[in-house]
Amino acid sequence: GKVAEAKAAVDAIKTVEQLAADKTAVVNSIAALPAKKAVTLADKDAITAAADLLAAYNATPGSVAVDETKLNDALAAYETLAAKELDDAFKALDVKTLTSADAEAVKALRKLYDVYAAFCDDYDVKATARTNDNASTDVNSVKKLEKELSDAKVAEVKAMLIKLPANPRTAQKAEVEAARAAYEALELKEKDQLVDSLPYKNLIDAE
Repeated sequence: GKVAEAKAAVDAIKTVEQLAADKTAVVNSIAALPAKKAVTLADKDAITAAADLLAAYNATPGSVAVDETKLNDALAAYETLAAKELDDAFKALDVKTLTSADAEAVKALRKLYDVYAAFCDDYDVKATARTNDNASTDVNSVKKLEKELSDAKVAEVKAMLIKLPANPRTAQKAEVEAARAAYEALELKEKDQLVDSLPYKNLIDAE
């Protein structure tokens, strides 16, 4: 009721001493950050922790302005490094003709992209990476590589199915089983590209 609401309101109001202690913690966490030119990718946790601490302090009634220069410099410096890491990982895959052997690398790139995009979004940092998933262009798009990988997987399985003998001898049973396993390993939308095809009919006939 009203008593509980009043108590919650009182609890939310921090004492002068508590506010001063919170400010000191924020100032110290920012001061402990490396200088702009010394920031590395390993500093992400310290940088985001300082930013989170500052955001919580700023949201507290009675808080006063804190010098954010070093923090903002560190956020921007980290973004530059993370953008380069992401772009380098993208370029390394973009120059290749992707095969199913690249599946883990593409998955790792997707994770790298998602983490980078979330960082820029969460901490309101301008994204400078060329790698993106912008709907208006897929020149540097992670989605483009994911589609290339998917197409390669389908093509590889299709090639396996085409080679299957119609009436396999016992010695060829393993070949048929491998083709079935490869087909089953595809994602549903990839299977859909094969299910009504002649190569898939080959598999059914061979089984």
